[in-house]
Amino acid sequence: MPRALSSIVGLVFCAAACHAPAPVESAETRSAPTPAAAASPEAPPSVSAVDEAPLLALPADWSERSDLAFERALDGWLPPGEARRFGTEDLAVLERALAGGDVTAVRAAVLLARTRDARAGDALLARLERRVGVPTGLSGRDAADVVAAASFGMHTAEPVDAGRPLATNAAARLVNLGAGRTPHPDFCVRVECARSALLLGRDEGIPFLLSVLRAGTTAGRVLTPEESLDDLAWAQRRAAEALSHRAGTEPKFRPEASVSDRQAEAARLEALLPRPQEKKR
Repeated sequence: MPRALSSIVGLVFCAAACHAPAPVESAETRSAPTPAAAASPEAPPSVSAVDEAPLLALPADWSERSDLAFERALDGWLPPGEARRFGTEDLAVLERALAGGDVTAVRAAVLLARTRDARAGDALLARLERRVGVPTGLSGRDAADVVAAASFGMHTAEPVDAGRPLATNAAARLVNLGAGRTPHPDFCVRVECARSALLLGRDEGIPFLLSVLRAGTTAGRVLTPEESLDDLAWAQRRAAEALSHRAGTEPKFRPEASVSDRQAEAARLEALLPRPQEKKR
């Protein structure tokens, strides 16, 4: 994930993920379903407080403000810890913006992700399932999809529908986008989809996420000249965080570490993680 867009991508987590550390599981609970899984993420979104949340009118200048002005206004529009929803017309505006590959699309993804509205969640997944690839040399055009995928995997101590957007069969669809038969063509997006699916209680992406940690080592595949080292470092950090959370251990993987250290940490995590069982999609 290009560094220039990392700050705006991080805005999606401000509602729940950034103000508190993720809970670490004990050895006794390591193999038990995660709280997200226990909340039945596979079920269609039900009527909840989100459906009755205050209506938010899309600010007229949301796409025209400077990046700094947008960031500063975001918490006022969508206060952390509170649900909001957009009206039908505003939702349609954001869905159209989401179809692009520019900063406006990233802003639309951030706004949709932070509403916690099931319709917004479905719009984000629909965008991901278009499986839009990024041509070589246009790094950064995947940012809207990265935000969309990451939004479903936010850590929170609150109920599952209070910390991330809802969507129909979100976890199963993210499994397929991350490590399924028809994955997303973009590497960073694929990692975020697998990561979010894992944090929603689906373990099928564990082998893929471990392979991300091993990329560029003697135990993994050789990197091609076209691959970005910045993208790989971002993806490895994200994969390591989710795998460590699932394993009930502190994340220790560092992309800048030696090859032997990276291989050793990947092996340590693999030993702590459950062997995923194939699930029906």
